[in-house]
Amino acid sequence: HPDGTESKSGGKVVKNVAGYDLNKLYIGSYGTLGIITELTFKLRPLPDSSSTVLITSQDRPALFQFAKQLLSAGLQPASMFLTHRLFKSSPSNWPDDVLLTRFIDNEAAVEHQVGWVVKAVDRNSRAIKPGDDQAAQAWADIADFNAPLVIRLSVPIAAVQEVFEK
Repeated sequence: HPDGTESKSGGKVVKNVAGYDLNKLYIGSYGTLGIITELTFKLRPLPDSSSTVLITSQDRPALFQFAKQLLSAGLQPASMFLTHRLFKSSPSNWPDDVLLTRFIDNEAAVEHQVGWVVKAVDRNSRAIKPGDDQAAQAWADIADFNAPLVIRLSVPIAAVQEVFEK
């Protein structure tokens, strides 16, 4: 704090609900309310398996509907990304509108979820499972996304399509 005193917030357990959530206050203040001097992270082992599925369609609203269907089905994608001609390094056979979905878990869980996606795609869409190198390059392109204007929005799932189309 400005007077030099230290405060500690958070706890070793997930359900630490006594008092205000100072963690979020301090982190959200970007250093204006104090200096963060110590952080504790929970480490997890690397997953056994990872797989990416590209869902393509000539009809962009169908991709939004499929994303909603996928999320409501109880699957647990690690990442989902809808793109329209975003990647410079994309293979030429990838269409303009693509919904990338990545599953990371044990091998059986990943295979089950990828199988569900492949079966759930309707006849107007396609599910493509790219090679590991292509998938890694696509996610690297997303992580290294550099554009003159980047906007991050947090909206309810039901409003994503409307906001994206504007």
